[in-house]
Amino acid sequence: MNVQLPPPGSQFQLAIEVANISRFAQAVVVQVRTLDFRRLSGTLAMLGVPLRHGLIETGRGMPLRARLSEESSFLRESSPGRRRGRPAQRATASRPSAGLVAELSAQFAPSEHRQLLLSGTVPREARRARRSASR
Repeated sequence: MNVQLPPPGSQFQLAIEVANISRFAQAVVVQVRTLDFRRLSGTLAMLGVPLRHGLIETGRGMPLRARLSEESSFLRESSPGRRRGRPAQRATASRPSAGLVAELSAQFAPSEHRQLLLSGTVPREARRARRSASR
């Protein structure tokens, strides 16, 4: 996996596929949460993921916008094909201490998938960690 971090002050957008893999129409709820720094750095170390720059623990989160695309498609050929339609419903996070950034809910048809779009701006004061020569 190669992740390019945008420079401070620049905008970014990330698209993630969300799907209802069941045969039944249902509400799909997506929660976007912050990662715990210690767990993330421990997991990356355990997996041997090389980092060009170290991670810096910060108490400040990066503001994100989250929305579900209105365009949908289906996982099976026998499904109705591409549609445009239902606007996504959004609920604002009410538990920032639990790491909840955003929660979205939308009605999905059987086998429907759509994109979750996350966007934001890297804080201008963001900086990369310098590697220690002793490590």
